[in-house]
Amino acid sequence: LFPLFLMLFWKLGKRWILITLGLLFLGSLTVAHWGAYAKPAAAFYLLPTRGWELLIGAFAAFYLSQKNRKEFRSDLSEICGWLGVALIIYAVFNYSKETPFPGLYALVPTLGAVLIILFATQQTTVGKFVGNKIFVSIGLISYSAYLWHQPMFAFARQSSLTEPSDAIFLILSIVSLILAYTTWKYVENPFRNRKNFSRKQVFIFSGVFTAFFILMGAFLYSDNGNISRRFNQDEQEVLMLGQKNYKETLGVYGLGSCFIDYEQRTQVL
Repeated sequence: LFPLFLMLFWKLGKRWILITLGLLFLGSLTVAHWGAYAKPAAAFYLLPTRGWELLIGAFAAFYLSQKNRKEFRSDLSEICGWLGVALIIYAVFNYSKETPFPGLYALVPTLGAVLIILFATQQTTVGKFVGNKIFVSIGLISYSAYLWHQPMFAFARQSSLTEPSDAIFLILSIVSLILAYTTWKYVENPFRNRKNFSRKQVFIFSGVFTAFFILMGAFLYSDNGNISRRFNQDEQEVLMLGQKNYKETLGVYGLGSCFIDYEQRTQVL
């Protein structure tokens, strides 16, 4: 969407593009903050409520693309770079499941990342710190790790009636890193090399795999995840109670006789 936006508005000049993006940024952040409280799941996954985070990166890219921009003073770069690191660390160790996200709270790690991008050069200590080989290597496989860990964690939760232990999640995290390195080396890198695959082949492969996963998702959704293969009969009955109304559910426990019906008068007792 962003390249299409630039194609449509490029004739207006950078000034109007930045003004338009600024308005979109404010609108997206406002909706995100509302959604973090009212519709947290939708706010977390949908583009309109996460777009402002991408736009912050776009603003940084616009700034860095200027040929006549002035270099920051070394002391300012050090302070702002380390401030960015501190903001990210703060979010990592202080945010929890109860933190409304992605609203104004998301500004903390996002601004931290932008400060690092703008100020952490190789001439600064913070730039050398975040640019060491270990961090760079993790960064190279980070997106693959993200793509691997999400379905693995989801399947682990779906295969059990209780929340998996921390040890299980630790093992899955290690496995996801191993798989991430494998796919980065044998899938990402080969596809990025134009000598191995042409643009046409990349689009064909992308279309085939996209169609495959859409069909698989549609099948699993229509089959209700096929819980009969994952749970025994007693467990299935417990799970299916959540799909019934309260009278059918509480009827198992003698609703109206052992327990009071919500619509039952107390005089009958």
